[in-house]
Amino acid sequence: MLPFDADCRMDSARYLKQQWARAETALDRGLDVPDSQDSVLDAAVRFVAHGGVWKPSNELARALDQAALGRTACRRA
Repeated sequence: MLPFDADCRMDSARYLKQQWARAETALDRGLDVPDSQDSVLDAAVRFVAHGGVWKPSNELARALDQAALGRTACRRA
């Protein structure tokens, strides 16, 4: 996916940021990732890797809602 700016030119800075985020996301799978649902993950890189268009699964959306409303315990760093 190629991002474009308001002047209809390729936004190379955004493109490079997205590509680095994709690389980090690919490497993240092999690194230490918490396996507990009580963990809070920084998903900003994943969002950037998907071009800023990301939709959580129904299960994840429910979990996010429950956490945001204080209905579930979240481990804080």
